[in-house]
Amino acid sequence: MEDPSPLIEYIVKRITKNLNAIILFNGGTGSGKSYATIDTALRISKRNGASFSIEDNLSFNFKDLLRKMKLPINNAPGTVFIFEEVGAIGGGAASREWQSRANSFFQSFMQTSRHRNQILLFNCPLFSFLEKGTRSLVHIQITMQQINRNLKQSIGKPFIIQTNAITGKQYFKYLRYKVKEDNSMNKLGFMKFELPPKEIIDIYEPMKQRYSDKLDKSILEDDKPQPGTVRGGRSVVPFDYEKVMDYRNKNMKNSEIADIFRISIRSLQDKVKNAKKLNENNIIPKGNAVLEGAQPQTLPF
Repeated sequence: MEDPSPLIEYIVKRITKNLNAIILFNGGTGSGKSYATIDTALRISKRNGASFSIEDNLSFNFKDLLRKMKLPINNAPGTVFIFEEVGAIGGGAASREWQSRANSFFQSFMQTSRHRNQILLFNCPLFSFLEKGTRSLVHIQITMQQINRNLKQSIGKPFIIQTNAITGKQYFKYLRYKVKEDNSMNKLGFMKFELPPKEIIDIYEPMKQRYSDKLDKSILEDDKPQPGTVRGGRSVVPFDYEKVMDYRNKNMKNSEIADIFRISIRSLQDKVKNAKKLNENNIIPKGNAVLEGAQPQTLPF
């Protein structure tokens, strides 16, 4: 049975023309972009008769997704893959290193997916999160508007992207389709996406939680101060009041913070207390740095 959506039909026609397809979903937290991405993958897979599962076709990182693309079960034309949370906060989406990796990934996908007629769906908060070269590879961009859990639907505005091969300038255009009743042409101003079935969500949500936990842990690890001088046969981590406050804002326990700086909880509390007093006198409690105009003082830690 054919999907009544002009967007799904457009994507399927690209495959029948021996092309691939890259579709980007944009939207903030709670806009429904993740569920809309999964719903679109399910609908395309059903229309193409291709295999799709959360375990074998969805991933949160480059290497894992490339590995899944090479699975024998995913060799059929029209197979859909999902790259989730491309622009995750803390994932490095704004860094040059991340953009370089993203560009390499999408270039690799373009080189290998055309003869396989594969489809890539991915999502991130903003279109501008992607490097210019990566943006030029996107065929369809969908701006998610809102999610209605009562109706179990989300709404998005799809645009066909046309890129000028000479200037590189991109043009966002509505998808036009023929109305069967009178053969007139209409434009697709918005599209409704269904929330995925419960059995799909029950697999997806734990996978996303594991990714989020791993991401949070890596951020905290990278943010930890590194051991400095050696005292009494062991390395000492320089005390940093600002980082302590940041850790507390992240709901970390005093015992966890004290362990980072390799001091006792009592010592942590004393250092924080002294740092607050110094801070009230316009002195930055970090190393021996001072505010402009303040008198240099030797800090007690």
